[in-house]
Amino acid sequence: MERKITFDDLISRIPNKYELTIVVGKRTRDIIMGIKDPNEIKQTAIQKCFKEIYNRKVVVGDMDEMEALEENNEK
Repeated sequence: MERKITFDDLISRIPNKYELTIVVGKRTRDIIMGIKDPNEIKQTAIQKCFKEIYNRKVVVGDMDEMEALEENNEK
């Protein structure tokens, strides 16, 4: 069984709790958009987001890049 990622684990990766909240919300929405089974959306998306942040796959600067890519794709 995998160890649960705690708030302290995440705050060690993104030290500003407000930025952390924004990153988690944005990335979780992005993950949900890619999940097909509605039964796995809520728990899986947030857990996946936490793992990505903890494993440094998502950082604060990535959100600006992601928003810019989304804006370009919408045009």
